[in-house]
Amino acid sequence: MVGRIAGKQVHTLPLVNTQGDTLEDQANFLGAHFEQVSSSSHYTDTFQKYRTRIEKQKLEHKCTRYEAYNQAFSLAELRTSLNSCSTSAPGSDCVMYEMFKKPTNRNAKNLTLYNAICFSGTIPFFWKEAIIIPILKEGKDPSLASSYRPIALTSCLCKVFERMINCRLVHFLETNSLLDPFQCGFRESRSTTDHLVRIEAQIRDAFVHKQYFLSVFLYIEKVY
Repeated sequence: MVGRIAGKQVHTLPLVNTQGDTLEDQANFLGAHFEQVSSSSHYTDTFQKYRTRIEKQKLEHKCTRYEAYNQAFSLAELRTSLNSCSTSAPGSDCVMYEMFKKPTNRNAKNLTLYNAICFSGTIPFFWKEAIIIPILKEGKDPSLASSYRPIALTSCLCKVFERMINCRLVHFLETNSLLDPFQCGFRESRSTTDHLVRIEAQIRDAFVHKQYFLSVFLYIEKVY
């Protein structure tokens, strides 16, 4: 209704569902589809047994609390994380970035919360929840559940914390040269365009020397 008043086009979800056509039926229909896409049922029995066995093994982690990446987070790190956050819809806790972007004493309290979570290893339950919004893919049949892309709205508080952790991990991995030199995605000052330039150069080089160039591409369906 709000969208119509504002003059925006509002789309309904005319999903094919033989068990009903209420909003709840549509939500459950989409939920079942999204669950099936990410289900372990796609894996072979051999892989599932292997994964179960590996996940039960205890990780041998020899680092101490005195490592730089295990130190308590600072207000500077929190501010850097907040400054990198763009406006987005909140999760189930309804807390938006704008509520704690302004410099107030609340940031100090949030920092205390983040450090307590980090050292205790206890994650708030609502941080593990997500509101799933189905977005129709361009040019796809709106009556099919497979035509929708699930967008997850999670806690903004959690995403700020994730950015703080990610920043530390990336710094550690980069400074210690632990990432593959050919990895360009998700790295600063690099992009997947680097690979396109590299492969083009190799193709041209093969032409010049009258050689063959072989390339293998891997496509993972519904990876996101």
